Amino acid sequence: MAKLTLTDLANLQNETTAVNAINANNTAIETALENTLSRDGTTPNTMSASLDMNSNRILNLPDAISDQEPLTLGQIQAVLIPGPQGDPGDTGPQGPQGDTGPIGPEGPTGPTGPTGPTGSGSGDVLGPATNTDNNIPLWNGANTKTLKDGLTPSTLGLALLGSATKTAHGVILGNGTSAFGVTAAMTDGQLLVGQSGADPLPKTASGDATVAASGAIAVTKTGGVSFAASATTDTTVASNISSGTLGAGRMPALTGDVTTSAGAVATTIAAGAVTYAKVASGSIASGAEYQAATASKLLSAAGVWSAGALTTLTDGATITPDFSAGINFVVTLGGNRTLAAPSNTKVGQSGIIIIKQDGTGSRTLTFNSAYKFAGGTDPSLTSTASATDILYYIVEDSTHIHCSLTSNSS
Repeated sequence: MAKLTLTDLANLQNETTAVNAINANNTAIETALENTLSRDGTTPNTMSASLDMNSNRILNLPDAISDQEPLTLGQIQAVLIPGPQGDPGDTGPQGPQGDTGPIGPEGPTGPTGPTGPTGSGSGDVLGPATNTDNNIPLWNGANTKTLKDGLTPSTLGLALLGSATKTAHGVILGNGTSAFGVTAAMTDGQLLVGQSGADPLPKTASGDATVAASGAIAVTKTGGVSFAASATTDTTVASNISSGTLGAGRMPALTGDVTTSAGAVATTIAAGAVTYAKVASGSIASGAEYQAATASKLLSAAGVWSAGALTTLTDGATITPDFSAGINFVVTLGGNRTLAAPSNTKVGQSGIIIIKQDGTGSRTLTFNSAYKFAGGTDPSLTSTASATDILYYIVEDSTHIHCSLTSNSS
């Protein structure tokens, strides 16, 4: 794209046109010069947009002497390429005065650069010359790669117990060797309990509880608890309990609904202790739950009699008894009806269905084939107005409900 476009003159015949074109060209030239960098440094001489070199090089740059100048390749190579005896390890993150990485065995590293990348070095990790053999090393300050002398194992153990002054109460499991403050070897898995004082783990103690030098714990209290150090099996502990050692003189006899003898741990439910009042109300079956044969419920006399109350069937063209909602039923026929096979039958359920004529009478009732009558013949109802017939039934299964009908029982 042209940086400067001028207007060409075809001729000078029209003075006004020529003058205007020449003046416009002069203005365009002045504007273009103002947008061009000066080679001799005169103003303007600063960039106001990005400079695209279009893959061309900038030659003959001097070495940078301030942070506002670009680095030359020679300067970068002097930073990144180590000397002949340089350590192969890479340096750490570099600032203008950045620290070098760990020193390798062959000599010092090359000079540091302001932005050198971090890498993984090799060789020994060095610490101060005052390091103590077998100490646990520690890092020297935050964000560094040097070590300082560390903690002794015993100091670390005290820290784990909770206090560097040995005044903490701690617990440690033995590992088969001697441990902090214990000269004798510990039994593998042995339990030792810490106490206040100069020694983090006790050797002896006195009073109701004693701790032997070996770390065995023996607790003795007159009339209280006594477990010998040898009581390591369930059988031995059970023997101590059964002999009355545990709780003798301490555990009185229990009285009330649950009783024991003094010093014994076996309990007995007192005779007559379980009464109706002590049974959870949710465990007692209601009449509806008895009718529905709800599982895991206890029967009460009130619940049984409630379940036997008459349940009114809904009159309609087809009448379907629900045997989970009642045992004994009653229905008044308002027209010729069909008695459908009952739902939710329970084998062995027995009861009655009271069938009444309305004030008009002469209502008929057709029985589903599940209802079985003597001789295989379905009976007819009493046709008199307001007459009452009673159907007695017992369930063999859902398709065999054996019945008999008592007519005109009113």
